[in-house]
Amino acid sequence: MSQKISAVSSKAQEAFWAVVAKEFPTVKNRNFNPEETREFNEACEQAIYDWVRENYPSGVERYSLLM
Repeated sequence: MSQKISAVSSKAQEAFWAVVAKEFPTVKNRNFNPEETREFNEACEQAIYDWVRENYPSGVERYSLLM
């Protein structure tokens, strides 16, 4: 994926995990194993890529945002 997609994914994941941690305050170990982490990262990036591809206004060079 592009650096833009990766950067957006990282920011989104930080917000996501902040909400999860807030809702489960008694959970102290917040680790994923490496394989789960890789799969989650890939799924987030793919979701962002698909969302931009499908929803960016037509007539605009949307694919430049994805590369």
